[in-house]
Amino acid sequence: MFKKGLTFFTTSAIAAVTLASTHILAASSSHSSHSGHSDNTVSSYGYKGIEETRTSTFEIPLPKEEAFYLFTPIGEKNWVPPFNPAFYGGKEEPKRGRVFSTLLDGQFIVWQITDYDPENNEIAYSRFIPERDVTLLTVDVDQLSGQKSLATVTYYYTSTSEAGDEYVQKMAHNFDDYILEWKKAVDKYLESGR
Repeated sequence: MFKKGLTFFTTSAIAAVTLASTHILAASSSHSSHSGHSDNTVSSYGYKGIEETRTSTFEIPLPKEEAFYLFTPIGEKNWVPPFNPAFYGGKEEPKRGRVFSTLLDGQFIVWQITDYDPENNEIAYSRFIPERDVTLLTVDVDQLSGQKSLATVTYYYTSTSEAGDEYVQKMAHNFDDYILEWKKAVDKYLESGR
Protein backbone atom coordinates (compact mmCIF):
# COMPACT_ATOMS: atom_id res chain seq x y z
CA MET A 1 0.00 0.00 0.00
CA PHE A 2 1.47 3.32 -1.13
CA LYS A 3 4.91 1.88 -1.87
CA LYS A 4 4.98 3.76 -5.16
CA GLY A 5 3.77 6.93 -3.46
CA LEU A 6 6.40 6.75 -0.74
CA THR A 7 9.15 6.08 -3.27
CA PHE A 8 7.87 8.93 -5.42
CA PHE A 9 7.61 11.21 -2.37
CA THR A 10 11.24 12.33 -2.42
CA THR A 11 11.03 13.52 -6.02
CA SER A 12 7.62 15.07 -5.41
CA ALA A 13 8.72 16.85 -2.26
CA ILE A 14 11.71 18.28 -4.11
CA ALA A 15 9.41 19.45 -6.92
CA ALA A 16 7.00 21.04 -4.44
CA VAL A 17 9.82 22.70 -2.52
CA THR A 18 11.36 23.97 -5.76
CA LEU A 19 8.03 25.40 -6.92
CA ALA A 20 7.32 27.05 -3.58
CA SER A 21 10.90 28.30 -3.24
CA THR A 22 10.58 29.92 -6.64
CA HIS A 23 7.53 31.81 -5.35
CA ILE A 24 9.34 32.79 -2.16
CA LEU A 25 12.50 33.92 -3.93
CA ALA A 26 10.53 35.82 -6.54
CA ALA A 27 8.62 37.60 -3.79
CA SER A 28 11.84 38.22 -1.90
CA SER A 29 13.53 39.56 -5.02
CA SER A 30 10.56 41.81 -5.72
CA HIS A 31 10.58 43.01 -2.11
CA SER A 32 14.33 43.59 -2.08
CA SER A 33 14.21 45.83 -5.14
CA HIS A 34 11.85 48.10 -3.22
CA SER A 35 13.63 47.96 0.12
CA GLY A 36 17.19 48.52 -1.09
CA HIS A 37 18.67 45.10 -0.17
CA SER A 38 18.92 41.83 -2.07
CA ASP A 39 19.16 38.93 0.37
CA ASN A 40 17.48 36.06 -1.51
CA THR A 41 18.29 33.34 1.04
CA VAL A 42 15.56 31.25 2.59
CA SER A 43 16.11 31.24 6.34
CA SER A 44 15.30 27.53 6.81
CA TYR A 45 18.09 26.32 4.48
CA GLY A 46 20.06 23.61 6.26
CA TYR A 47 17.62 23.39 9.16
CA LYS A 48 17.56 19.82 10.56
CA GLY A 49 13.90 19.73 11.59
CA ILE A 50 11.97 16.89 13.19
CA GLU A 51 9.83 14.08 11.79
CA GLU A 52 6.60 12.61 13.10
CA THR A 53 4.24 10.03 11.58
CA ARG A 54 0.64 9.62 12.66
CA THR A 55 -2.21 7.41 11.41
CA SER A 56 -5.89 7.45 12.27
CA THR A 57 -9.05 5.92 10.82
CA PHE A 58 -12.71 6.80 10.62
CA GLU A 59 -15.86 5.32 9.12
CA ILE A 60 -17.81 6.95 6.32
CA PRO A 61 -21.42 5.90 5.56
CA LEU A 62 -20.74 5.50 1.83
CA PRO A 63 -19.43 2.79 -0.49
CA LYS A 64 -15.65 3.03 -0.86
CA GLU A 65 -15.70 4.57 -4.37
CA GLU A 66 -17.95 7.43 -3.26
CA ALA A 67 -16.00 7.90 -0.04
CA PHE A 68 -12.70 7.94 -1.95
CA TYR A 69 -13.89 10.84 -4.13
CA LEU A 70 -14.18 12.99 -1.00
CA PHE A 71 -10.38 12.89 -0.63
CA THR A 72 -9.58 14.15 -4.13
CA PRO A 73 -8.82 17.89 -4.40
CA ILE A 74 -12.24 18.66 -5.92
CA GLY A 75 -14.08 16.26 -3.61
CA GLU A 76 -12.50 17.85 -0.55
CA LYS A 77 -13.94 21.25 -1.50
CA ASN A 78 -17.36 19.82 -0.60
CA TRP A 79 -16.64 19.18 3.07
CA VAL A 80 -13.83 21.68 3.75
CA PRO A 81 -15.41 24.97 2.62
CA PRO A 82 -12.20 27.06 2.68
CA PHE A 83 -10.36 24.39 0.62
CA ASN A 84 -10.35 25.88 -2.87
CA PRO A 85 -7.49 24.44 -4.93
CA ALA A 86 -5.91 26.51 -7.71
CA PHE A 87 -4.40 24.10 -10.21
CA TYR A 88 -1.13 24.76 -12.02
CA GLY A 89 -1.43 23.79 -15.67
CA GLY A 90 -5.17 24.50 -15.58
CA LYS A 91 -6.39 20.90 -15.32
CA GLU A 92 -8.38 19.82 -12.28
CA GLU A 93 -8.74 16.06 -12.70
CA PRO A 94 -6.64 14.18 -10.17
CA LYS A 95 -3.57 12.38 -11.45
CA ARG A 96 -0.13 11.55 -10.18
CA GLY A 97 2.11 14.62 -10.46
CA ARG A 98 -0.71 17.20 -10.52
CA VAL A 99 0.24 20.37 -8.60
CA PHE A 100 -2.11 22.87 -6.99
CA SER A 101 -2.08 25.45 -4.23
CA THR A 102 -4.50 26.55 -1.54
CA LEU A 103 -4.89 29.40 0.90
CA LEU A 104 -6.12 28.06 4.24
CA ASP A 105 -6.28 30.35 7.26
CA GLY A 106 -4.12 32.82 5.34
CA GLN A 107 -1.45 30.14 4.78
CA PHE A 108 -0.11 29.57 1.24
CA ILE A 109 0.22 25.81 0.67
CA VAL A 110 1.65 23.96 -2.35
CA TRP A 111 0.37 20.42 -2.93
CA GLN A 112 1.34 17.68 -5.36
CA ILE A 113 -0.55 14.44 -5.89
CA THR A 114 2.20 11.86 -5.44
CA ASP A 115 0.03 8.79 -5.93
CA TYR A 116 -3.43 8.39 -7.40
CA ASP A 117 -4.92 4.90 -7.58
CA PRO A 118 -8.73 5.05 -7.85
CA GLU A 119 -8.94 1.29 -8.52
CA ASN A 120 -7.59 0.67 -5.01
CA ASN A 121 -9.08 3.88 -3.54
CA GLU A 122 -5.69 5.32 -2.56
CA ILE A 123 -4.40 8.87 -2.92
CA ALA A 124 -1.28 10.57 -1.58
CA TYR A 125 -0.20 14.20 -1.49
CA SER A 126 3.03 16.03 -0.80
CA ARG A 127 2.26 19.33 0.93
CA PHE A 128 4.73 22.19 1.35
CA ILE A 129 4.20 25.21 3.58
CA PRO A 130 7.05 27.72 3.24
CA GLU A 131 9.13 28.17 6.38
CA ARG A 132 7.12 25.52 8.26
CA ASP A 133 6.91 21.93 6.97
CA VAL A 134 6.86 19.40 4.16
CA THR A 135 4.33 16.65 4.75
CA LEU A 136 3.27 13.50 2.94
CA LEU A 137 -0.42 12.72 3.41
CA THR A 138 -1.93 9.38 2.38
CA VAL A 139 -5.57 8.31 2.35
CA ASP A 140 -6.63 4.70 1.79
CA VAL A 141 -10.35 3.83 1.69
CA ASP A 142 -11.49 0.24 2.31
CA GLN A 143 -14.98 -1.23 2.06
CA LEU A 144 -16.67 -2.34 5.26
CA SER A 145 -19.96 -4.22 5.39
CA GLY A 146 -23.00 -2.69 3.76
CA GLN A 147 -22.76 0.93 2.69
CA LYS A 148 -19.84 1.79 4.97
CA SER A 149 -16.18 2.35 4.28
CA LEU A 150 -13.10 3.01 6.39
CA ALA A 151 -10.69 5.85 5.64
CA THR A 152 -7.12 5.40 6.88
CA VAL A 153 -5.29 8.73 6.99
CA THR A 154 -1.53 8.96 7.55
CA TYR A 155 0.58 12.11 7.83
CA TYR A 156 4.38 12.00 7.56
CA TYR A 157 5.40 15.41 8.95
CA THR A 158 8.85 17.00 8.55
CA SER A 159 9.49 20.47 9.96
CA THR A 160 11.70 22.96 8.11
CA SER A 161 12.02 25.65 10.81
CA GLU A 162 11.62 26.24 14.55
CA ALA A 163 8.02 27.31 13.91
CA GLY A 164 7.66 24.05 11.98
CA ASP A 165 9.00 22.07 14.95
CA GLU A 166 6.29 23.59 17.10
CA TYR A 167 3.62 22.88 14.48
CA VAL A 168 4.71 19.26 13.93
CA GLN A 169 4.81 18.54 17.68
CA LYS A 170 1.36 20.10 18.14
CA MET A 171 -0.14 18.16 15.22
CA ALA A 172 1.43 14.88 16.34
CA HIS A 173 0.03 15.39 19.84
CA ASN A 174 -3.47 16.33 18.61
CA PHE A 175 -3.65 14.10 15.52
CA ASP A 176 -6.60 11.92 16.58
CA ASP A 177 -8.62 15.04 17.43
CA TYR A 178 -7.65 16.56 14.07
CA ILE A 179 -8.93 13.51 12.18
CA LEU A 180 -12.07 13.46 14.34
CA GLU A 181 -12.75 16.96 12.97
CA TRP A 182 -12.43 15.49 9.47
CA LYS A 183 -15.06 12.88 10.38
CA LYS A 184 -17.40 15.53 11.77
CA ALA A 185 -17.00 17.67 8.63
CA VAL A 186 -17.64 14.70 6.31
CA ASP A 187 -20.69 13.63 8.37
CA LYS A 188 -22.06 17.19 8.33
CA TYR A 189 -21.63 17.37 4.56
CA LEU A 190 -23.36 14.01 4.04
CA GLU A 191 -26.21 14.92 6.40
CA SER A 192 -26.79 18.15 4.45
CA GLY A 193 -27.95 16.05 1.52
CA ARG A 194 -24.90 16.87 -0.62
